[in-house]
Amino acid sequence: MNDLIFSMNIVLPVFLVILFGYILRKNGVITKEFIATATTIVYYYALPAKLFQNVVESDFYSLFNIKFILFTTGATVLSFILIWAFATILIKDRSKISAFVHGAYRGNYVYIGLPITQNILQTEIIPSSILIIAFVLPIYNILSVILLSYYSGQRDKLSFGNLTLSIIKNPMIVAILAALPISLLKLELPFSISKSMNYIGTLATPMALLLVGASIRFHTFTSNKKLIISSSIIKVMIQPLIFIPFAVLFGFHSQDIVTIYVMLATPTAMNAYIMTKKLGGDGEISAGIIVLTVLLSVVTIPMGAYIFKLLGII
Repeated sequence: MNDLIFSMNIVLPVFLVILFGYILRKNGVITKEFIATATTIVYYYALPAKLFQNVVESDFYSLFNIKFILFTTGATVLSFILIWAFATILIKDRSKISAFVHGAYRGNYVYIGLPITQNILQTEIIPSSILIIAFVLPIYNILSVILLSYYSGQRDKLSFGNLTLSIIKNPMIVAILAALPISLLKLELPFSISKSMNYIGTLATPMALLLVGASIRFHTFTSNKKLIISSSIIKVMIQPLIFIPFAVLFGFHSQDIVTIYVMLATPTAMNAYIMTKKLGGDGEISAGIIVLTVLLSVVTIPMGAYIFKLLGII
């Protein structure tokens, strides 16, 4: 019983803040204008500041784990291929395939997964989380552009140069690359700069979670329920069940296993809706998957943490 209470306590704070964001938006405290402005602050400034500090304070040589990188990127690409093949066989309406696949493989690790991982492991600086952001997130973007462009009829506009540029310009990648030389050379930032970055980075987690809650729209879960439910179950349940046993078999440390689990089990990213809608996919399916994966993960992620606790992984 104590293990179950522990598992709930380390995950529920994240979802309670998400719920608070939803309540604030319903009561008119958080407006569309606030969401747009706060998203810019979090994405371009607060999260990069947080990641910069984390990399600077990490030992690069212990941070860089090629086996972990290959496993997480390989699991991401393999999941994408299998889900796309599954969707192509079973979904007759081609216009709905991209939203189904996108929602089933792309997790919201930065906004939701990172704080959950920190809560489970009871530490702020997690080298494996930095590797997820540096290597898996760019792959999310590349795969989503390929998928959505394929079904939107814009395959001719796919460009390696544009994909590479979009990755390099990502503010979180920029922050990690800027911090690496400091970490490698073991330099110490002036106190004033370090403290300022810390203040800005502290905004990232609570603000991001409030934005996730404020962006939830329950009315989107009205049609295409079978597709939404199937995609959501694949995202938060089936992927972890497939890959976590392999992570244990390959001998990853407990911290890496937890990070891999959260990466696979975290709810679908809000970007999935934005990109799907922008490139002509089914926005209603995408939005419904986001809502349902958030609701399901309130149960599935604590259960996963509980199992890890029973097995002595955490």
